[in-house]
Amino acid sequence: MTGELIRHLLLHHDEKDISTRCELFLFLADRAQHVEQVIRPALLNQTIVLCDRFNDSTVAYQGGARGFDPVWVRKLCHFATQDLEPDLTLYLDIDPEKGLQRVHRSKDRIEKEDITFHQKIRSTYLEIAKKEPKRFHILDASQSPDHVFSQASALLQPYWQ
Repeated sequence: MTGELIRHLLLHHDEKDISTRCELFLFLADRAQHVEQVIRPALLNQTIVLCDRFNDSTVAYQGGARGFDPVWVRKLCHFATQDLEPDLTLYLDIDPEKGLQRVHRSKDRIEKEDITFHQKIRSTYLEIAKKEPKRFHILDASQSPDHVFSQASALLQPYWQ
């Protein structure tokens, strides 16, 4: 799929030769394609959709960490997704240093960024959580995987009934 090709380019392309502006628009292109090909058809079919990343991640990574205005980035996200917003967002929060220690494979281009970059991402996610507490839930990812799964399941339960 087109979106997968874009994502591969973004995450596995040689280091710094993708400009931050290009990176932003490539992530938006990937998101637009994913919504068009996968998410919107599933929703029209009344299927529950779970995503591991969506607009909040673009706001956190390209807005908070890359320095673009988060309000402007969110507007671009809404354009790319045709104003699609999740009903529920679960953020697995962990200190960035501890989180990066858990990566047991070769790190992608984003994961190779310095710790300040990752701290800005976390800070932006936490700001989003403050602004949208009904939709956005923080789970302590330093807990055991079973504990985090249990918390996530409890929050998802009302959507499965």
